[in-house]
Amino acid sequence: MDQFIYFATVSKDTQELLARYESPDSDVSIWKWIPMEYLDRVRKAIDSAGRFRVVYRGPRFHRWRASTNKKDAVAFTVYEL
Repeated sequence: MDQFIYFATVSKDTQELLARYESPDSDVSIWKWIPMEYLDRVRKAIDSAGRFRVVYRGPRFHRWRASTNKKDAVAFTVYEL
């Protein structure tokens, strides 16, 4: 989905939230290190567009893992599939 078209359909408050956590162009992710308190709000916005993956970030209890469990997460990152 064209990001411009998708972004135009999201509420102004959510647009401002996502703009604060936008990833640099050099990253693969779209938005990164969004605090967990915004998970439901962001999920609601991206679920209607589909084709997104949420990866939880935070303390890792195993060095070889790139993500963490949702219950332990402090933030999350969103990737487009």
